[in-house]
Amino acid sequence: MSMVVRQALILGFFGLVFCTVILVLARHSKLAFRFVVGWLGLGLVALLGSLLVWTVIPFSDALGITPATFGLLIAIVIPLALGVELTVSESKHHRRIRDLAETVALLTDHLDIRAKTDRPATSHDALVVVPALNEAASVAGVVNSILHAGFECLVIDDGSHDATAAQARGAGAHVISMPFNTGIGGALRAGFRWAVANGYRRVVQCDADGQHSPALIRVLLDEQVRTRAHLVIGSRFLNSNNYDAGLFRRWLMRRMAAMASRAVGHPLTDTTSGFRCIADELLIEFSKNYPQEYMESFEALIVAARSGYTVVEVPTEMSHRVAGIASNRPLRAAGFTARVLVGGPLGIRFSIPHFQPAQSQGGRESAT
Repeated sequence: MSMVVRQALILGFFGLVFCTVILVLARHSKLAFRFVVGWLGLGLVALLGSLLVWTVIPFSDALGITPATFGLLIAIVIPLALGVELTVSESKHHRRIRDLAETVALLTDHLDIRAKTDRPATSHDALVVVPALNEAASVAGVVNSILHAGFECLVIDDGSHDATAAQARGAGAHVISMPFNTGIGGALRAGFRWAVANGYRRVVQCDADGQHSPALIRVLLDEQVRTRAHLVIGSRFLNSNNYDAGLFRRWLMRRMAAMASRAVGHPLTDTTSGFRCIADELLIEFSKNYPQEYMESFEALIVAARSGYTVVEVPTEMSHRVAGIASNRPLRAAGFTARVLVGGPLGIRFSIPHFQPAQSQGGRESAT
């Protein structure tokens, strides 16, 4: 057996063992998906390198090294660097910086509110939380509609570069200004923390672009009272198929709905809706532990359902964006798609560190 063949077999054996170990750990441990993808990629590329080692002979000859050595460099060094990058990109250091940003923003907001008003905190009403990033053109109208519907409104300005905070404050909303962009997950957790600290038992999440009708807020709250659910989702697809989405996006949404339905134990249709009501102990838990990743609403739903919190849906409608441009992030969207399409079949579970299970089967009776 030649040296090249022997080294290729060793490389392939290494890749197979490595992939097996990572998959076993992923199924039985709460490993971050970035960690799994990065290090699983190492094993897969090692396997590929063992199969294609002979194809690199022209390149190895040009560099004056053996084909096996060249294949080893490709199959290990490059994916190893990728694995390290994916593992450390969401390290504890980054999470601590985000936690500190939330705390600073909340402390600043608390001092500002105490200086402006002596309104006592309520204990049984609902708060509408609106995360916003560069939504100066639409946020004032959204706030006005929410206040006109009879609800209090908190806008979390997540490091905007425009006048989002000033517009929201001028319209009458409470405003938390994050010192830099923390992502929608960080912005929402800051809002949940503010709500819990000020005595609110329920939060309705609403977009700042005018796509969610404040007139439907009462629908979510009434359903929460009727079902005593911890999470009520305003679904664009329940009893309707009119929401405009591309074929691949609709297919992906159905795939996500199937995953969520298995976790919840009954059918769900809209797992990425940003129009939701979070109540009671789930609100408290989200104020402590909430995902930071792209499409955090789906991950939060899956983890909450598997932790014993009750989830229901009500039919709602979604309008076109009033103004501005959606902050699309293609790389994050692609990464999330991989999490759903690859992670699901492999049995890799979504998880939120330190997330606590439900203590009851449903929220307490809530006032409207």
